[in-house]
Amino acid sequence: MNQRLEEIFGEKGLIAKKFPGYEYRTQQFEMAEEIEKAIAEEKHLVVEAGTGVGKSFAYLVPLIEYINQTRERVVVSTYTIALQEQLIKNDIPFLQSAKILRSDSFKVALAKGRSNYLCLRRLARTSEFQGELFKNQDEFGDLALLKEWSAITSEGSLSELPRLSSPKVWDKVCCQQDNCLGKRCLYQERCFFKRARKMLYQANLFIVNHHLFFSDLALRAKKQNLLPLYKVVVFDEAHSLEKVASAHLGIEVSNFRISYLLNSLYSRKKGFLTTLKLNQEVFNYIEETREEAAIFFQEVEGWMKKEETRRVKIPNFVEERVSPRLEAIAKILAKRRMIAESKEEEVEITSYIKRSLSLSSEIRIIINQSLKDYVYWVEESKRGKYPRITLYSSPINVAEHLQEELFKPIRPIIMTSATLTVNNSFTFF
Repeated sequence: MNQRLEEIFGEKGLIAKKFPGYEYRTQQFEMAEEIEKAIAEEKHLVVEAGTGVGKSFAYLVPLIEYINQTRERVVVSTYTIALQEQLIKNDIPFLQSAKILRSDSFKVALAKGRSNYLCLRRLARTSEFQGELFKNQDEFGDLALLKEWSAITSEGSLSELPRLSSPKVWDKVCCQQDNCLGKRCLYQERCFFKRARKMLYQANLFIVNHHLFFSDLALRAKKQNLLPLYKVVVFDEAHSLEKVASAHLGIEVSNFRISYLLNSLYSRKKGFLTTLKLNQEVFNYIEETREEAAIFFQEVEGWMKKEETRRVKIPNFVEERVSPRLEAIAKILAKRRMIAESKEEEVEITSYIKRSLSLSSEIRIIINQSLKDYVYWVEESKRGKYPRITLYSSPINVAEHLQEELFKPIRPIIMTSATLTVNNSFTFF
């Protein structure tokens, strides 16, 4: 029996001394032993741990012991916010109070995506052009709330912010990689994202969600990263991995997404383009593109009603005239960028160019079925009074991609959840 784990999990161990009514659980101890062994041998491990096993302690303790011994960084990735909060607010503080963390250098950080943080430069610019960007009192009220909050918040994180009336205002003021000025920014010393990033690099245990983990994985293929380098990964709620991986490896284009981009550019004499003092012809072109997008999705909806399946098996199943229009919008913006009045204006224009071209490319890929070994389909759902119509593309075999991009380069990976087996077998893995 592992002596150190016995000192922690045993009937008279460190947890028992701190936790009145604690009962020794054989499954929890065995799970911790197997995880410790997998880490030492750099082997992948799959563990199904039902309710009552205490799986979070079973993987946190071996991870903490590994950090104590090696000072290496490790990642715990979850699917839900609720589990992240449990780990950060309850489980890890308890293990600290139980004196299981022997190293003074142990630090934990909750990693969040860039768009979760307020950008002070974008807030100032949005405030300057609020008359051109927003339409109603709720949006102006949200902006006023953000300005007040920006003066008192320490983290600048969306999770700290009182509820906003609309996500539109946050989209105009949050951090985005495409329009970050970096060291040239006047607000860099107060940058909330830069501060959070610094704290992340000081930590050796990161709590992340699956979506952020796979975003980081995709960036690493381009020699970039969101997370610092790490040695060990634990996926809790691992039953959701395939779904999240499919979303990150695939493409998703909806009528709502196209409308959101076009409305951000121009809608009812408001929007980003009005800040650039462009002529009416450009605004008319946006309106015409909006109409073309509506026709396109009406044709997709009509196709769905005629077909028995949602799967699209042939290219060009409907006529598509939206992507060339988005490319034309990008060209208009690129021309205007050449006479940008400031670096701030230049990066904002660049951001919209990239968004327009990316959306155009994704529409073409799905309609032309450009990617081999991918499956294509459409779905319709109700969101308020308007139907949401979405085009999808995803790899037929997600496992092959995960093998090459995740399981080969990273060892060890621990996967755990309450339900992982199929017919009492781990053959799926």
